[in-house]
Amino acid sequence: MDSAHGANSSAVQLRKLCSHILGPDVSDEVVSHQFRNALQVLSASSSGQENVRDNEFVVAEKIKKLLVSFNKEKEKKTIKMY
Repeated sequence: MDSAHGANSSAVQLRKLCSHILGPDVSDEVVSHQFRNALQVLSASSSGQENVRDNEFVVAEKIKKLLVSFNKEKEKKTIKMY
């Protein structure tokens, strides 16, 4: 099996990370949306970068902030319901 299509491909791992951070009670539609957002962050961060390795931490932090902010908004909506 080609590594780009395998269970350990970077896209599969990123989607698993998004799903893990968002939690088990989030719909697949939401995970897919956040996965696409994370891909956009990665694409924007890697374009024009000479040394991507030095930039890995910054990219990871951007993705984490994106997902954490989504979780905070979700929690606010849940709290307003009660």
